[in-house]
Amino acid sequence: DIDWRRWFPADPTPRTVDLPTYAFQRRRYWLADRVRRDDVGQQGTAGSGHAQLPTVVALADGGVVLDGRVSAERGGWLGGHVVAGTVLVPGAAIVEWVLRAADDAGCGTLQELTLQAPLVLPERGGCEVQVVVGAADDQGRSDVRVYSRPERDAGAVWVCHAVGELGREPGARPARQAGAWPPAGAEPVDVSDFYDRVVAAGYEYGPAFRGLRAMWRQGEELLAEVELPEQAGSPAGFGMHPALLDAALHPLLAQRGLDADGSGAAAEQVLLPFTWSGVSLWATDATTVRVRIGGLRGPGRLLGGGEETVSLVVTDPAGAPVLDVSELRLRSTGAQQVRAAVGSVGSGADGLYELRWTPLPVPATADGPGAVDGIGCVTLGGLDAEGVRGLADADGEPPSVVLAPVDTSDAVTGGDGLDLTVRVLGVVQEFLAEPRLEQTQLVFVTRGATGPHEGDGESYAPDPAGAAVWGLVRSAQSENPGRFVLLDLDVALDHGGREVLRSVRRATEADEAQIAVRGERLLVPRWARADKPAELSGPPGVRAWRLVGGASGTLDAVQAVGCEEVLGSLGAGQVRIAVHTAGVNFRDVLIALGMYPDADALPGTEAAGVVTEVGPGVTGLSAGDRVMGMLEGAFGPWAVADARMLAPVPAGWDMRQAAAAPAAFLTAWYGLVELAELKAGERVLIHAATGGVG
Repeated sequence: DIDWRRWFPADPTPRTVDLPTYAFQRRRYWLADRVRRDDVGQQGTAGSGHAQLPTVVALADGGVVLDGRVSAERGGWLGGHVVAGTVLVPGAAIVEWVLRAADDAGCGTLQELTLQAPLVLPERGGCEVQVVVGAADDQGRSDVRVYSRPERDAGAVWVCHAVGELGREPGARPARQAGAWPPAGAEPVDVSDFYDRVVAAGYEYGPAFRGLRAMWRQGEELLAEVELPEQAGSPAGFGMHPALLDAALHPLLAQRGLDADGSGAAAEQVLLPFTWSGVSLWATDATTVRVRIGGLRGPGRLLGGGEETVSLVVTDPAGAPVLDVSELRLRSTGAQQVRAAVGSVGSGADGLYELRWTPLPVPATADGPGAVDGIGCVTLGGLDAEGVRGLADADGEPPSVVLAPVDTSDAVTGGDGLDLTVRVLGVVQEFLAEPRLEQTQLVFVTRGATGPHEGDGESYAPDPAGAAVWGLVRSAQSENPGRFVLLDLDVALDHGGREVLRSVRRATEADEAQIAVRGERLLVPRWARADKPAELSGPPGVRAWRLVGGASGTLDAVQAVGCEEVLGSLGAGQVRIAVHTAGVNFRDVLIALGMYPDADALPGTEAAGVVTEVGPGVTGLSAGDRVMGMLEGAFGPWAVADARMLAPVPAGWDMRQAAAAPAAFLTAWYGLVELAELKAGERVLIHAATGGVG
């Protein structure tokens, strides 16, 4: 027998446990850590008092960093926030973290926070989280970023999930909301089965997130009572418990289900908050709150990106303010897109993306007898401003959808695509200026302008005039969500007929703003991870090589050639560098295209890497140092540089940051210090600072 006392301490007395008899009991037998990694006393740093980010570090420049670890296992309740089949940290939690960081940094308000990547919690283990607040500028504003990386993996890449700005002064405190609750005239909404219904839309809320208790609608406002469930734990250690703040947004899901009758395209869409503006926290330890969501648009705005902007006011049962958000922007996206976004985050590898046209799933009722009925669709009389005015002046209710066929045949044969684009611009401007058409969507119908240039098994040339129309209308879509749709037909289809109406109907149901019809398929643009390109390699048997340009005027002339001389003996003041990353500048493009005045110039003038050898007379640098600077022929594995043109890579910078800095920094220095002779205390007005560098 084994004497376990020789392997384990006597207190507590060691005891044996049964081993699992088969692999599916899912019982954990690993010993628990005796010391918690988030015990700030073990790290010699200050405690923040926050439940999830217990460590706070004051930086020398006035900024702060909050650090902690979260997991679906350790946090318990966090594992109950499942979207599209994946456990995600709710955006409300990230906002709450930033509010705590703002308080530690002496900032009074969260001016804006944009969520740019989902924070995925793994099934096992967790994530290390940092909220980094930069030093305040002259106006008292501080940048803030939220990062995460896999727990216990110090070499993992930090992923940035949110960026924003904090303000020094607090916002205007909302007035106490006195009076009857709910207000007179508020219409009750049944939410008794809400959490069961939203499962079809991709939301699987655990008990800790099921806090919506009652809901009313009054005009453009949603009213609700929300309670922190017992399973979410205590509100202590939070400004406002993330589960409570997340539940305060659930009325938007309930209302969205009403607008879509709880079925159809809305049931396949996920509504996600992505920009929070003007956020202020006024009270802590709330467990029961009242919610007012204002600024709702009417139902039926299903196209054009699916964005919604609302305001949010949260009070306690007595009407005293707890939290308010002046502007919250939400975006509707497909569950499949959410899964794709989740799958691309946290891999630790750089990713290239490309635009792909993917088939739109066909709904069960797409080809039924009423597939094109009830769409309220008319065709624009003419592609000009006069046609829009005639539509607005017509008797009766304006239609919900207006088709605007774009005939580019004359533009292509006559070479007058500019005139067509100008006419479309006039239609767009007049359409936006007509108040009677505010609830109408304008569908521009083109043929062969974009997307896959093939149909019925045959390829065809793209339509340049139609492509110009697409470019113009896409800009209008970004500025006016929900107003315009682009529909590109197969070259074999006419601009009219039931096929077009059926495509418009499916676009409406699927909440898509850009559609290409190819044969029987409807295609929509999606960003997808591109196939990994083959790694660049030099000529066979050559250790040192670099890219050189050509004289053909195209990038096809760029080639890798050997340069064994860079491995030879170093001269006085020279440094040999193993290049890690090189920056690409406008000069490099000109060299590659054979347009640079010096025909012998080599591309690659700024880079970052590691010193492998120094020549005679070089001081301050030695083998192993990380450096960045200006050099020649950096598009290769090895390069030789003048030591005077190199500088150490700042602590905390990666090689990509370092390689992108030298040319931009020196250009700014030369312009401001050498040319403008800028002196300390003088101010600079920077207007339209764009160009080949910077």
